Formats: sequence, structure tokens, C-alpha cells
Amino acid sequence: MVEIRTLNKLLLKKYLNFLTNIDQFTILKYGDLFSSERWNKKNFMIDLPGKWELSCLALEKNQPIGFCICSFFNTNKCYVYRFVVSGESREKNVGKEMTNFILKKCIEKGIDKVLLEVNKKNRSALKFYEKLKFKIIKKADLMKYLHSKGKFNNCIISGNHFVENGYPEKKYVLERNLS
Repeated sequence: MVEIRTLNKLLLKKYLNFLTNIDQFTILKYGDLFSSERWNKKNFMIDLPGKWELSCLALEKNQPIGFCICSFFNTNKCYVYRFVVSGESREKNVGKEMTNFILKKCIEKGIDKVLLEVNKKNRSALKFYEKLKFKIIKKADLMKYLHSKGKFNNCIISGNHFVENGYPEKKYVLERNLS
């Protein structure tokens, strides 16, 4: 049975090596479809507004099988930085359970929108989020998003996707309205 828990500092410290390994394995297996940015222990430990209230950890038999790192973005939004389910746990609804856990937390906190970035070629992630009612934002909203994240001057925008300087992948920004 899978247990979804709020990822607090104590749990993160306890499972940090496991989470780093899950993240690294995912990058090795999926490459740029997942992310071109490798996370290390420092990435996991960064304090962000609301991170310890919104992020979650999926455990099976007391072993991590997935995690989501997110934080408040502006005043009424949640931004998902990293969402990973280990390979052997995919197709078991772990990702859906984690997403629903986060959405419930966001609603409790008065957040009305959840945003995340997905590689344009990552069809399985796009399909997953589409099933969970996330939508690709339009160009005008993409420009506002990039401005608010401080990325606008470091990106090339083409239609409703963007490429960030120094990164090879084209990305969509997806959002889920909660209000």
C-alpha cells in the first residue's frame, strides 16, 4: 500500500539519499524528456515559501517511490519544481495520488492555480497531466509566467512553448485552475 505524506525537513533528511537516487535514475532513464538539470542534495534542501507545507513524498513499505517538490508562487499559485515517480511504481496511480494530495493542500491554503513545466516531447507526462485537468497555457499567459519567474529575458518563445538559454528542451507550461 502506498502512503502519501507531506514532505517536511525531517523526512527529507531521512530519505535524502533515496530521493537523490530516484531523481538521478529518472534522468539516466529518460534524459532530457524528464530534465536536463540534475538535482543534488543542495537542490532538495533549498528552503522555498510553502515548500514544507505543499511538497509530498510517496512511500511503499517505508521506502520512497516518488516525490513532488513545490512551493508558493506569487500569492495564490503553487509551482511544481520536481515531480518524480520511480520507474517500477509508474502505472500504479502513485502520480495521481500525489497530485491529488497536492491539489487538496493547495485548496486548503487558498491557492487557485498550480503551474509546472513539461518538455514538449514528453508525451507521457503531457497525457498524464491532461488526464488530471492541466492545460497548456497560451502565449500571452506564457509571457506573463516567464516574466514572473524572472526567465523572460533568458528564453525564446515560439507559440505556446519556450526554450530557456542553456537548456536543450522546448517546454510547455501547464496549469490547473482550482477556483
